[in-house]
Amino acid sequence: MGGSGGGRNLTPVLGTVVIGGMLAASVLAIFFIPVSFDVVERFGIWIGGKKETPAPKSPVEVSGHGN
Repeated sequence: MGGSGGGRNLTPVLGTVVIGGMLAASVLAIFFIPVSFDVVERFGIWIGGKKETPAPKSPVEVSGHGN
């Protein structure tokens, strides 16, 4: 390790903290956020029931030139 200043002992600790924070953020982004979204989605369906969304109209029906 290079350096001879007062903070030379802080460099390895800072590197460990930065790497740990990046790993924690990656784990949260990859696993926790999608799982929590699914849990909230399922809870909403369980509480309120599934809301049916109407099927999108075809371009023929929208333009009025259909059968």
